[in-house]
Amino acid sequence: MLKITFLFLLCGFSVFGQDAVIPNIQCACQQIMSQVECNNWNCQWISTTSQAGYCGQIQCSQLNQQQCQDENVRCYYQESSQQISCFVFDTCENIRTTTGQSCQQANPKCVQSEIDINKCISSGEKCQGLSQSQCTVTQDIQDTYTLTTEGMCFWNVSSCQVVSQCAEIQYESICNKKWLNYACYWTGTKCVSQTCSQFQSQNTCRFIQTTPLNGALIQSCFWNGQTCTNGTTDQLTEYTCAANTNYHYRWVPIEPLFGICAQCILNQYDLPNDCDCTQLLLQSECNNSPNCKWANGKCIKVQCSEYTSQQKCAQIYGCFWNALIIPSLCQPYSNCEEILEKNSSTCIASSIYCPGSQDGHCLSQSGLSTCSELFNNKPIQPSICYNSIGKDGYCTYEPGNRTCTNVSQCSGQLTDVCNQFYRTCIWNNNMCQNKQCEDYQTQSSCTYVYSSINEANINICTWNEDTNKCKNFDNSIYFDINSCYIQSGRTHRWSQPRSTIQKGFCLPCKFSHVLNVKSKCECQDFSQQIECMQSSPNCYWNYNTSTCQIQNCSSLTNQGSCIFNKDCYWNQSKNCTHISNSTQSFCSSLQGNTQQECLSQSILCAGITKTGLCQSSLQQCNDYQEYYQCFGSLGADGLCQWNQTTSVCSGTSNCTKILNSILCNTMLRSCYWYQGQCYAYNCTSLYSLNQSCDYYLSQPNQNYEVKFCNLNGNVCDETQDLNTRTSQNCYNSTGGIARWDNNTGCEKCYGQLISIIIIILISIL
Repeated sequence: MLKITFLFLLCGFSVFGQDAVIPNIQCACQQIMSQVECNNWNCQWISTTSQAGYCGQIQCSQLNQQQCQDENVRCYYQESSQQISCFVFDTCENIRTTTGQSCQQANPKCVQSEIDINKCISSGEKCQGLSQSQCTVTQDIQDTYTLTTEGMCFWNVSSCQVVSQCAEIQYESICNKKWLNYACYWTGTKCVSQTCSQFQSQNTCRFIQTTPLNGALIQSCFWNGQTCTNGTTDQLTEYTCAANTNYHYRWVPIEPLFGICAQCILNQYDLPNDCDCTQLLLQSECNNSPNCKWANGKCIKVQCSEYTSQQKCAQIYGCFWNALIIPSLCQPYSNCEEILEKNSSTCIASSIYCPGSQDGHCLSQSGLSTCSELFNNKPIQPSICYNSIGKDGYCTYEPGNRTCTNVSQCSGQLTDVCNQFYRTCIWNNNMCQNKQCEDYQTQSSCTYVYSSINEANINICTWNEDTNKCKNFDNSIYFDINSCYIQSGRTHRWSQPRSTIQKGFCLPCKFSHVLNVKSKCECQDFSQQIECMQSSPNCYWNYNTSTCQIQNCSSLTNQGSCIFNKDCYWNQSKNCTHISNSTQSFCSSLQGNTQQECLSQSILCAGITKTGLCQSSLQQCNDYQEYYQCFGSLGADGLCQWNQTTSVCSGTSNCTKILNSILCNTMLRSCYWYQGQCYAYNCTSLYSLNQSCDYYLSQPNQNYEVKFCNLNGNVCDETQDLNTRTSQNCYNSTGGIARWDNNTGCEKCYGQLISIIIIILISIL
């Protein structure tokens, strides 16, 4: 068997980034691969064999006072005559201080209660609102201060404020607080921003914090032999990598005397629901995309040869940085194996989409083994496992059973690992939980979260001006032609060019087609609560009668839920309304100049007329005269594609003839894009690519058939037998065309055929 070299997790980012300014997410102990760096941090090296081991998190009880106070997310310090004085922190209310000890000395995120002076409470999100005694501790001690989510607090004349700039501080004692050591310094007369040049020795020449605020970026410093200057991560060594980046980077050894200073943060640059250049119809939207440019009245993709930096080139799908030629150039590739590199580290430096290596050729992530197969029955090297990525995602070492497994969820992760997935997870109530939009406390931070650890699908957040809270974005109709693209995190685009008379809609760029629902289970068919709930928004479970009933349109306040209900539509007043007349006459009352515009109001209306109205029936693809009407639409003759040469829209019912990755991936469970080509699903590819073995659709048009799959061991085979389905998965695992019967098991629904010939699953609506 050929040996496959796994990549060190994201070890190439500092190589092609050579970042000067560093995101403020510190390394997890498990990510540190050097024993030297591990022992210089709040971590400990745990040996598993005489030659192998890993860096693990030290328990709070083993930390000294300074380390304990630095680990304020998970620990608190209590002055005690006992040997153990550092304890696990859950809430401020559970802290009991000793005589003379302030709450801040126990944990800087805790302050004394104004109601019960013997009780500590959380300092909260902001400094504003804290009393003077809570804001500034009475003891003038360098290591004692009040921290909120936004940063360190200080009392300014009559109110408590966060230190946002060093110049705001008027007192030397505050400027010299330990929290501000790398952001500010006292000149003798005033507090000013810290610079690398202020450090006078190699030992102190480490890094500066760009602002005093919590989460500020880090600028590494470099000692050139005589003075301390601004540095980049490529100048750092095994002994300075972590220290000079405040442990946001760590040293990754590649050979005994060679390695790289690599970023720890688990960034995901590939955003599946980002907009493709060809979907952007407005020049303003095109110009705001980092990978697109406007030319000859259209938005086109920037060619690989136009990227001049390794960092940018390596992050573009289909491009790789060729360092084997002089001068190095950014070149196109269609298959990762076309890229020739020495090892996985140089492969990921060439393209983040090709992280593996085999016999001098790079491999895509799908070509790698799973985390559990990483060592192929050889002794596990925990430090390599912790810093690897497999076919099934990020890897982690389980000390209890000594196995290498994939990280699949936030739950169960340690504090520092949880913080690495800061767009997906959050440490709250002494545990790692899934991050929600509600967890963002400020308007500036209210941006987006990732749907899961191993997927970078963006779930957009939006700020509610009335409640001053961050919430899930659920209605793209609020965005106008000027705000649609940027405010949605580049996941939505305006549906029409400015030259059209129609108003247009703000629509998601990524959507999925589900075609021709030939048989549909009615609400009264469901005897199982779980299947009734899975059929939402058409049905709901009535707990009083224990029956499944038809959903009322007025109860659907979300646009996406409303338009998926075949009895409802979303009106221009942003309300969900019941359809009272026939489908044909109802659709003609809606305005729409593209198929997606009509479907964003009701799934019953998949067609458009030449007069800008919707209709219930599909037309042929060649009826579309404009590119923006053709792209992404589904006609009676299949998926519509635009020919740039002939300016003609034509339909295809063959996955292999779909030439655009965006269009290919919209054909949910029918087609998939792999290494530059569109393929048709079968049971084998469904399982290997998605770890799913339930069903796929036979072809990308309205005449598809549902093909069922069944897992036999590790083999996914096609089947007609639904007996392996259970009451818990019968409905979902058949694409919603079967339901559970207590007498006969899982069987197809043969109720009334409905006239829906196309459903578009809009990702955000």
